[in-house]
Amino acid sequence: MQIKIIPNKEINFIKWDNCVRASVNSIVYAETWYLDIVCPEWQGIIADDYDIVMPICAKRKYLINYVYQPYFTQQLGLFTPHLLTIELVDYFLGFIPYNFVEMNLNTLNKVSTTFYNKMERINYELDLPPKYDILKSNYSNYTKRNLRKAIKNKLSVIKGISVASFTEFYKEMISPLVPELKKEHYLILTKIISQAIRKGKGQIISSYSAKNTLLASAFILQSSGRVILLAHAVNQEGKESGAVFTIIDKFIEENAQKAIILDFEGSNIPGIANFFAGFGATPVKYWHIKKNTLHPLIKLFKK
Repeated sequence: MQIKIIPNKEINFIKWDNCVRASVNSIVYAETWYLDIVCPEWQGIIADDYDIVMPICAKRKYLINYVYQPYFTQQLGLFTPHLLTIELVDYFLGFIPYNFVEMNLNTLNKVSTTFYNKMERINYELDLPPKYDILKSNYSNYTKRNLRKAIKNKLSVIKGISVASFTEFYKEMISPLVPELKKEHYLILTKIISQAIRKGKGQIISSYSAKNTLLASAFILQSSGRVILLAHAVNQEGKESGAVFTIIDKFIEENAQKAIILDFEGSNIPGIANFFAGFGATPVKYWHIKKNTLHPLIKLFKK
């Protein structure tokens, strides 16, 4: 096996994307257009003429080069159309030439390597092939109660608000909850949404009150064999009236009996996990890995 790591400007994007899309674990986060937005300086570990690929997102801070997991990119790791063995994943991870690494692998990347500390994380997924009535019967009582509340409050679900309106609403609702998101991250999200919509790979769905007030909005990103709830936000009135529940329920109703997975981009936070599970979604595990072999004095700057 011939392996090399090269900067993205030297990568054959067509071959790279063909490999990612042909992989059984294919996901949009690893496609070149997406990586260019979330990490313009990304690199690729490539084997056997793009038969196996692994994106590496690296930065430099305090003269330290390190690998990180970009925002709005839940899973990366190793991609190939062939069998993904533990030995293969371990081998590629051992090829990463950095002393500090933090990254999320995808659900089919199993590891045993002792070079990395491993932490289990949870995603939530819902298979949409069943009929809508069957899917809805698996909703929790809490979810059903919120949907009845939304009907009582005469909420409406509408597609197609502008990217700028979505980002402004999202920033207003999310910034107090996630202060680590900075201006640059909202610009990245805007670029993702704009590019995805241009490519026909995404849509914005919103919930409005009877007085036509925006209560909640969600951006749903299309990937190979799945759709991803990449970003959503709700205001206080929307929380009290079940606005987000109407968005997700409407999407499930319109896409039932399709051979796709609704990917909630899960959470280890119990309240958020219960919200996703309330639609009948099931937990799927993936690994967060970390390595820090920096000099002890340098570790003080990068924990």
